[in-house]
Amino acid sequence: MNDYETTWQQLIDEVTALESKTTHDERDHVVMKNCIARLNLVQPFDWMNWQVGFPPIEELNRLDIYDCVRQITRLVRRDRFMENSLAMCIQAGYFRALCEAARVQAAGKRAPSLPKAA
Repeated sequence: MNDYETTWQQLIDEVTALESKTTHDERDHVVMKNCIARLNLVQPFDWMNWQVGFPPIEELNRLDIYDCVRQITRLVRRDRFMENSLAMCIQAGYFRALCEAARVQAAGKRAPSLPKAA
């Protein structure tokens, strides 16, 4: 298992553990957010004006790595403005499914940087 694959597994394990918690606070997300940062899953882009909706959970495995990163970025950043929105996505299993899709698309490596907007 490569170093990034270990981080991917840690992320999935942490998100899975958080799914069963009824309440979350910032301390609960420390390990998860550290993994997200190490894997380059939150990146700068105009997420507030991105006009793509949230795909149904059963369609997440169809996303490419760039859309996985955009969706993860939007969910993590949106949580700053909409308290508990990330916790709700975690509890529903959506965030884990999205992270699993990103892991497959990244082939267990660090996510590539998003292409620069034209």
